[in-house]
This record gives sequence, structure tokens and C-alpha cells, in this order.
Amino acid sequence: MKELEKSDLKQKLFGGKRRILSIFLLGCLLGACLLSWFGLLDNDMPVLAGPKKVSQNPVIYLRETYASTDVNVVAYSHQTGEELWTKSSQYTHTDYLQRSNGLSYVLDGEVIYYISKCKLYSVNATTGQTIWEQDLYRNGQTFCYGKVLLDKAFNRIYVVGTVSTEAIQEIPTEPGEMPLRQLPSTSEPRLLAFQTSTGNQLWQNNTIGYSVFEGMFISMAPFVVNNGFIYTTQSPFNTTADDRKLIAISGENGAILWKDKRVDEEIQSLEAVNGVVYTLTAELSEDREHFERFTLAALQNGKAIWSRPFKTVAQSSLMIANNRIFAQSFLLQKDGSYRVQLHGYNITTGKEEVSRDLGSAGSTASSAMQTDHTSIYMTFDRQHIKAIETETGNVLWTSAHFENIGNVLVEGDKIIFLMRTKTRETFLVALDSTTGQTAWQQPLP
Repeated sequence: MKELEKSDLKQKLFGGKRRILSIFLLGCLLGACLLSWFGLLDNDMPVLAGPKKVSQNPVIYLRETYASTDVNVVAYSHQTGEELWTKSSQYTHTDYLQRSNGLSYVLDGEVIYYISKCKLYSVNATTGQTIWEQDLYRNGQTFCYGKVLLDKAFNRIYVVGTVSTEAIQEIPTEPGEMPLRQLPSTSEPRLLAFQTSTGNQLWQNNTIGYSVFEGMFISMAPFVVNNGFIYTTQSPFNTTADDRKLIAISGENGAILWKDKRVDEEIQSLEAVNGVVYTLTAELSEDREHFERFTLAALQNGKAIWSRPFKTVAQSSLMIANNRIFAQSFLLQKDGSYRVQLHGYNITTGKEEVSRDLGSAGSTASSAMQTDHTSIYMTFDRQHIKAIETETGNVLWTSAHFENIGNVLVEGDKIIFLMRTKTRETFLVALDSTTGQTAWQQPLP
């Protein structure tokens, strides 16, 4: 049976199970399967630019719950894990199926922007009061948008997704759970821009976005926004020489400004700051079965400032903290595990200033990173979290063992994640970012 769509909540809070397809190997590695329980690997969480501080954001995350065709968006506090507010929407059965997307959101102080069932909302994060909303659904569509990105400095909200006109088949599920749907076999990408203050749509690009591969999964290229520029690739797949090349898009009008001219290097991960975009690239082997020759580089206006090759596999997210760009490399061991190495490079010169062995992990996909500038937090084998000092690479603490944890979210002085037990109970857990001790743990319905 083909795989089925799952909620975008788990995109944010659970690391993705990577499904490797030889014909679209790079697309799968960069866009982990939306349809598995763990959802997409999401490395677009905000990078804080200063020292640790107590967050003023009242909300840590949103969650969708379902009762028939009613959709409830529930907000939870990062301080206690308790429910703050709920917004409910009712749909007809047909409309519910056609608006087939999960939840994605970004926080901006007292405002939260989120997309649910093809509607984009700007909401007061404390009260849940709607500031503005935009219905993105168009007649004839049977699939909709998937991700929200914020460019605060440029007063823009970008929505990335894909649309289709094919019918979506519904698969029954347990009461209270999101109904599963068979994805369409074809789709068209979409990238839309909106003004944050008013919600007015500014432009639409019909060539950049996500893609559905043979009704099996949604493949997503990496997206990074910085000061009015959007950095991504032409396509999530690598069917042509240019598909996985880096491109820069204007936040003003959605036009492509420049394309990466480097040969044979295909994007795996992106980060950007102060007009410089940092890329982790790799080359596919001649048999197109695996990656080789991983390279970290800094580019400005499409031209390389510096470039540093890796000696081993470096299938990694990128993280900027303490004026360094961090990446991981992995050395395969005889027992099938990987030795994890953390590297920190000066963002201006590319000089390696941090190199630290962090121990073993079961796979290269199990060590996702988040940061609060002074520390980097990494999950290992979805069982524990390590805090690493960005100045030295020293391990500050290792958390207790947890069952099946997701990618960490850093919010103020809390490290927060979902944990699902073997008995299918789900908890929202917060650790103290200084000690790694459990600050609170809330059961979720």
C-alpha cells in the first residue's frame, strides 16, 4: 500500500524516516517522507542571534486535532505545556478532503502565523484572536499548501506548497485522529508571498515549491529566507543537471535573481545570514546510488567566498551560532553505527574553529540540531539530547533516556520536544537548557 499523508505538527517535532529511492535519491534525502509517523525533518526553526534569555513568546507550538470534519488548532505554552487557546473550524466533507494539508506555523513575538486546511492566519499568540486570514483554496484544487516561512526584516510571509486537481481518496482512521488520504500522483509547485501586517498577497511563483512523487510522498527542497531573499533549488528532484542547483529569489516580486554556477554540486542543506548563504552540497556517484564529495561553502550574489570539503559523509543540517556555521560529519563503523563529528567554521573566513567527536549514533538522520546561540542541542537515536557549547565544542550535558523523542525546539531557556511511548501515549516535554533536567512534562490527548 502506498504511504499516506500525516500532520505537519509531526513535521516540526519529529525527525523524518528517510526513504531512499535510487531514481530520486537526492530528493528523498532532502525531503524526508511527509507521510510517515515522524513526518518531515524540519530545519527551518529560527536561529536566535543573542545570548540565552527568557522567551516572551507565550506559545511554543500549535497542534491540530480532529473530530469528523471539524478541525481544532490548539496552542500550548512553552512555560508550562498547558493549553492556552483553541480555534475550531467546520468543513463539509468534500471541502475537508480537498483542503488536504497539515499544520505549519512561525512565531513572531506576540503574533503567530499558521496555515491550516489551506487557510493562512495571523493570530495574537496570547489570546488566539485572529488579526487577519487568507483562504488559499481555489476551485478545482484538491491539494494545497504545506509550509510557512517568515522574513521579519522584509515584512513578508512566504507560503511553500503544491497543488493538484486529482481526487484524493480518504482512508478511515481511529476516532479523534487525522483521517489519512491517498496523495495525488501529480502536482504543481507554488510559492506565495504575503505582507505580514495586512495579509495582502504580493505575488505568486508557479515554478518553485514542493512536489508529489507518484502519490507516495511530498518531496521538499530546502528553503531559507534572509533580508528579502529566498534561497532554495529549482526542484526537489534531481532529474536534470539544474534541478538541485541553488537559486536566489527576490522577496519583492518572486523573480529568480541568480543561479549557482558550480558544477556537479547539488544542495543538501542551507543557512543564510547578512546576505551570505551557506550551502552543504554533495555529488551523486556515477551509479546514482549514494552521495560522495561533500562540501561546505559560503556564497554571496552567487559567487563562492570560501569552500571546505569533508573527508567523510556529511548529510547534515546547518546551524549558525556564535559567528560560526556548524555541520556534522559521520564515519561508518564496522557495527553499522556512525561516529558523529561536529564541525564549526568561522562564517567569514571558513576556518575550522571547532571539531569535536560526539560519540555514536544509529544513523546519519538521528542527530538533528537546534541552537540558542551559546549552545547546540542534538538528538541522538531519538533517545537522548546532548548540549554542546558553541565556543569549544564541549558537551555540557546529556539528558536522561527518553522514548522516541523528536527534534528539539529551542524556546528561551527551555528545550522542548514531543515524546511518544511504546503504548502510544504522547507527552510534551521541556528540559532546562542549562542543566538538561526535566522542567515539566505534559500528557497530550
